[in-house]
Amino acid sequence: MMRWLRFFIIILIGFLVFVFLFSLFLPSVGHTERAGMIDAPLDTVMIRLTDVHHLARWLQGWSTDSVDAALQFQFPQTGRDEQPCFSWAYHPTENRDGGSFCITHVDLKKHQVDYRMDMKSLPPITGHFVLAPALDGEHTWIKWTMDLQLGWWPWWKYYGVMLDRLVGPGMEHALGSLKADCERADTLGYQIHRIPLPFHTILVYADTIPVSFKYQALQYAYRVLQNRIRQLGISQQAPVIAQYLPMRDSLCEIHVGIPVQLPRNMTANQLQSRLRAAMHVLTMPEGGFVLVANMKGQARQIPAAYQALQRYLYKQHLQSPAGPWEQYPERLPDNDTSQILVKVYWPVF
Repeated sequence: MMRWLRFFIIILIGFLVFVFLFSLFLPSVGHTERAGMIDAPLDTVMIRLTDVHHLARWLQGWSTDSVDAALQFQFPQTGRDEQPCFSWAYHPTENRDGGSFCITHVDLKKHQVDYRMDMKSLPPITGHFVLAPALDGEHTWIKWTMDLQLGWWPWWKYYGVMLDRLVGPGMEHALGSLKADCERADTLGYQIHRIPLPFHTILVYADTIPVSFKYQALQYAYRVLQNRIRQLGISQQAPVIAQYLPMRDSLCEIHVGIPVQLPRNMTANQLQSRLRAAMHVLTMPEGGFVLVANMKGQARQIPAAYQALQRYLYKQHLQSPAGPWEQYPERLPDNDTSQILVKVYWPVF
């Protein structure tokens, strides 16, 4: 029995010595990095790397824990020559350690930001962000590096070997959060989505009206379209949409449409033949896309959503076969336009 015990102890000691000696050949610094392209100018990205309040916001995309309501940030006041920092903690702690993040150096000529991150359960972490503007000035390339100072302890060296697999996905999530934050800032705060056309057949009522009566005309056109849909025995597929085309002398051409689902035995041409002069059928091409911006607030804020979509079109070098239109998912605007929900769609290809 003692012989087997001695043999087991010798094997265990030999294994530990082998692990230690092998670890001497491993690097004492664990390194990983991620890179990507952001559809925003360099200045927009740079401010989100040099302002700790912005940093804390987009670094919350690091992991699922970081969106927990228990995560709290602190921003200590710093003097003129002190490093800007922020720290985070969990309340209650729930066995999760907090940490701190400090900007150690900013090189505006090289577009580089160096940092240090300290966490109780890990060795010190250093790294940097490097930016490079694209030729068009509207896109920015970013590289994020992270170095873990491992020292001579074998377990940390083996941790360093796995660093990219352990930390890389979190870096990708955080860069995705930074990308979304920068691109929203470059589109007036609106988050732009590109989605397939949500419907293809639209029953449209058109008229020329004074601009000041456009919402009253919208209400009237919607009632007319609903009555016609009931008479034709077809079903409404989505909330009403509208397009307003400015004309001279304070007039505008209004197009109010209801996306419809046609019966199997009815074609768009057959539906057109049964409509009055003021109505027509609009058929959207299969496989098309639209840009979408959501706006909730006062009606006077809607032009900002149009402007955001227009910026995005220009930045992405997209072309549009038609003008934008509005959709009202909750209710149609009327005399009270103080709080409405509007989806602005813009067809693109």
